[in-house]
Amino acid sequence: RINMIKTTVILLLSLYCIQGGARENDVLQPHAIFAETGQTATFNCKQTKGSTYREMYWYRQRQGESMKFIVFTVNYGLKPEFGEGFDEKKFLANKTVPESGSLTVKDLDSTDSAVYFCSVREHSAVTTG
Repeated sequence: RINMIKTTVILLLSLYCIQGGARENDVLQPHAIFAETGQTATFNCKQTKGSTYREMYWYRQRQGESMKFIVFTVNYGLKPEFGEGFDEKKFLANKTVPESGSLTVKDLDSTDSAVYFCSVREHSAVTTG
């Protein structure tokens, strides 16, 4: 008989608004999520900058490492764009309204312990012609 030791994975979330100044309550989030290996964890990101802030970016920073880009989402049906080394097998990004979105980390393991950052940016349409 094999005893399985479950490891607790600590996931922290910090939120930043990267375009325009962010006031204290512009972004709302939980401070930490504790979960066991094999489980999933979902971060919710909510912003109060306004409905034109449709672009949402997620980043991860492990202890002693630089911040890495995970995924970009926007709320009008476009497929999320993942950063190098990240994909939909491990991460699920959801954004159906401009004011909020979420990032789910699947099948947690010890390498998922990190600080996760959410940032929003005002959408700007570029027209040519």
